[in-house]
Amino acid sequence: MRLFIFVSALIFLGSCSGNQGIPEGVLEKEKMIDLLVSLHYAEAEVMTGKSLGDSTFSDSVNFQAVFEKSGVLRAEYDSSMKFYSSRPELLNEIYDEVILRLSAKQAETEGKTKGN
Repeated sequence: MRLFIFVSALIFLGSCSGNQGIPEGVLEKEKMIDLLVSLHYAEAEVMTGKSLGDSTFSDSVNFQAVFEKSGVLRAEYDSSMKFYSSRPELLNEIYDEVILRLSAKQAETEGKTKGN
C-alpha cells in the first residue's frame, strides 16, 4: 500500500511540475514560429525596399497586416511574447526554428536571383 501511495504521489508531482502547458491567450509554439517568421520577413522586405505584394513602397512595416493575415490579434502576440520571454529556453527553441526558416527562405531567394 505504501508503494502505491508513493508511486501515485510521484506521478502526481511529475504531472504538476513537468508540463505546465500554454496558458489561454498565448499562441502555441508552432503558431508563434509562423508569426515571427512572417513579421521578420515583412520587416526584411521593407528594409530591402520591396513591397508586400503591391507596387507601392512604405518605409515602415505594417505589422497589423501581418497579424490580420495570420489571424492573430496584437494582444495575443504581446501576451505570447511576454510568456515566452519569461521562459528563455522556449524562446530560444522558437528563434532557432525562426532562424532556420528565414535562412532557408534567404537561400531560396538567392538561388532564384543567381539562376536568372
